[in-house]
Amino acid sequence: MPLLSHAAYVQAREVYSYVDADVTFDVVQTGTLPHTGTFQGVFPRIVPGTHPTGVNLRKFEAICETVFSDAATAEAGRSSTPAHRENIKSLTCAIVHWKMASQGGRAPSKVANVQRRWTQFTYGQLISAYQHCSLSEFRIGGVRIPTASTMLRFTHSSEYGIIDSRVVKRHTQPVGITTLSMRADGYINDTKQNVDKYYSEYASFLTAEASSLTIAGVTFSDIDAAGNSLRASFRPCDIEMALFL
Repeated sequence: MPLLSHAAYVQAREVYSYVDADVTFDVVQTGTLPHTGTFQGVFPRIVPGTHPTGVNLRKFEAICETVFSDAATAEAGRSSTPAHRENIKSLTCAIVHWKMASQGGRAPSKVANVQRRWTQFTYGQLISAYQHCSLSEFRIGGVRIPTASTMLRFTHSSEYGIIDSRVVKRHTQPVGITTLSMRADGYINDTKQNVDKYYSEYASFLTAEASSLTIAGVTFSDIDAAGNSLRASFRPCDIEMALFL
């Protein structure tokens, strides 16, 4: 049995409304990237006219996936350039900003912390993290488990979801789906044990819920990367977004 009813999942996913109107990131052309330019604002569905260079979640996913794939291909062929590195750094900071956008103005300081702790090895670590779907390796300087899982979610949008303390506290811990080590204030401790449990407990739960809904033929209304309406099947990240409410 799913944690929520089919109707409840659909309703919750369709009203998901997390916005980061302030995030700015640049993508320069390398290879044959389909989306380049300067972007500002990430919106859940429709991009408002006030943000002409904004993107919705589906387009942000596409940008993250293609930029990381292109950089990994270049790295494997020993043809990576400074532009590949700048694209990865820009998107990494954008993901961090998006994750922290709702937390009382902490996004800029968190991004600054990542930039300050960026080293000559960070790019290679992120490419390896992408190639191996490694939550642990996505924990670069200034990034802990919840934000690392956000990196994993946007670079592999069909496979993973964010492990958010709000979802964990309200849904997965109370019924024993997860048995994470957490602080008294609900912060998910940044430990190897919790990294392992992300895969064995949390991600496996999201995958099972999404599979159950897909098998049942459950879909929801959404907007694709080009701004067109579509009926979408649930992915692990959609389960997390529904439970985030």
